[in-house]
Amino acid sequence: MGDPKFSRAKFERPSHPWEAERIKTENELLKKYGLKNKKELWRSQYVLRRFRQRARELQARVRTGDKQAEKEREQLLRRLGRLGLLPLDGTTLDDVLALDVEAILSRRLQTL
Repeated sequence: MGDPKFSRAKFERPSHPWEAERIKTENELLKKYGLKNKKELWRSQYVLRRFRQRARELQARVRTGDKQAEKEREQLLRRLGRLGLLPLDGTTLDDVLALDVEAILSRRLQTL
């Protein structure tokens, strides 16, 4: 009953596979955080991309005065606070947009 019908991708591959600058930065992050393969890095980038996309959408909706958007903004900030990516109080959506991949990778248990 609660089983998903289709599995969804948890990461997205780069649109262009052979960009030298991207490959160089990916390899540096792999070494720095001890990742097993690039799929783990792409998964972290995907998670960050979804958080930032959600923050952009909410920022536009909050400006129009949407009450539901205000609740969703608080929920997003609370979730990021529980994950340890942002402080629990005094954060804004601009802080979410300022996050980078290293903030997510530094939360890995292997990195500690």
